[in-house]
Amino acid sequence: GYHRPPDRIVESLPHMIAPEDFHALYVFKHKPVIIRNYVKHWPATTLWTDDYLSAQYGHVKMMMETKDDDKYYPPPARPLNEFLSKYKTSNLYLVDETLPQMRHNITLPTCLRCEEMTDRLFLSSFWMSNGGTSSKTHIDTNENLLCVVQGSKTLLLFSPFESNALYADQSHILGVSPIDPTRVDFDVYPLAVDLRYELAFVDAGDLVYIPQFWWHHVISHSGRQQAVSLWWKSIPPKKPPDGIPLGRDRGAYSYVDALIYYEQWVLNTSDAAPRLQCRSQDVLMGDFRWETDRTHSEPTKWFGYDEEGKGEVFRELLEKVGDGEEKDDEEMAEDFVRFCQFNSSNDRSPCYLWECANQKNDQNTICLRYVLDYCYEVQDKGCASELPQLMTKKLPSEMEELRQATQRWGEDSVSIKSELKT
Repeated sequence: GYHRPPDRIVESLPHMIAPEDFHALYVFKHKPVIIRNYVKHWPATTLWTDDYLSAQYGHVKMMMETKDDDKYYPPPARPLNEFLSKYKTSNLYLVDETLPQMRHNITLPTCLRCEEMTDRLFLSSFWMSNGGTSSKTHIDTNENLLCVVQGSKTLLLFSPFESNALYADQSHILGVSPIDPTRVDFDVYPLAVDLRYELAFVDAGDLVYIPQFWWHHVISHSGRQQAVSLWWKSIPPKKPPDGIPLGRDRGAYSYVDALIYYEQWVLNTSDAAPRLQCRSQDVLMGDFRWETDRTHSEPTKWFGYDEEGKGEVFRELLEKVGDGEEKDDEEMAEDFVRFCQFNSSNDRSPCYLWECANQKNDQNTICLRYVLDYCYEVQDKGCASELPQLMTKKLPSEMEELRQATQRWGEDSVSIKSELKT
């Protein structure tokens, strides 16, 4: 059982609210909330029977997990028909992107129907099992609206301020806590004694808002379970507070401190956030372009750069870089700087390392070490927004490699560019 009662039961609203209020009262303040009964009106609630899913999408291969959320040995993907034939008596749990056709059975929640928000839609996931699942305690790097189509769930939610008590820096994969909050070994994890958490119970038809970078542990109860997660990007509207987020000791690169720094930034600026101006009409999710709908030639995010739907100019620019064309052209430089998340007025910011923009998976050690060193020396809004993204899901060995890597700050950018080209 739980080692202590929750500090708060997540607020529950009996009906949907306007997007302006949802964002002003909850999203901008990183305050979890439940909205009851909205999902009951989705076409999916009556359409998504096993027979319907089999007939419509049975041939589609979909990703699987285990009910205990084994991050190290996940089962292989398999056709939906195969999953449907055995999920009631197996340990399988379907977790994959909501198919584009399935989105036409989902009404975009009113609280997201805002032109300022639809431009930031990122990913939609479909979850299905026969119940009895228990996730690892983990974070999502984007805002999350978990919508329960069928079944019921219990969620334990932890603020990023609890990251140290969740042993976030000691985890095998950053962003996944080693602690199971339902059965904590206090001899191994003594700091967990003081863990503060919020508790949420959701049934079929409910949706719950899980703030960006908040830890959460999700338990699905017995019986057929279906849910849809809607993720969207968010960033505070004002400059971050003073201070460097990487740790008390240079070289520590603390994930805990990065998460706490970002949460403090959100809370310090939430009251100053401008109210959304929402004029969008009621439309279905299938009418929107999602970031993961990209083609092979349209990478959604390169190191320090975000396409943000800017169109053909930026895609053409990315293709030029991918073809290895020279990057010292003045017009190309201006385009790159315009899309960079870091401070482009600082000529030593990562914005000016074009070669790092060509590291498609943000994994290059030279580039990452340069960003870490840069963020130690310079207060930059891009550091507060990008560091948690770059550090999430790094293995301890990868972090140790970064710690041991040569310090890049202070070097001539020409030497770094030359090394990246080799």
